[in-house]
Amino acid sequence: MCKFDTSSLFQDLLATTDEYPETLSTTISSIRNSLATRTSSSVADIITSQEKLSASMASHLESLAAHYDQMAGALRESEAGEIFSEEDLQGWLPDCRTVLISILTVTRYESRYK
Repeated sequence: MCKFDTSSLFQDLLATTDEYPETLSTTISSIRNSLATRTSSSVADIITSQEKLSASMASHLESLAAHYDQMAGALRESEAGEIFSEEDLQGWLPDCRTVLISILTVTRYESRYK
């Protein structure tokens, strides 16, 4: 007949898990401390920032729509036989720069929030 000392086995088991609560507490504290430094902005600041970005994006999209309308008109005029002068083309350059800035802004906004 084989006899086991269950109290000794139980004591050994307790000894191996004795440090678990302290280790768990240290890990939880470490996680909490790392999260506290990452969330320095308040929710109100984030919402305000989002509203500004949304308004800016809407303005740029309106600019793109206006440019599209102008280019559609120019295409119709060109198909009707109008020949554009160098002066006409130079007048379009500032508009093209604005459109490029709008496209870059919208693209940057989209890539930030995907």
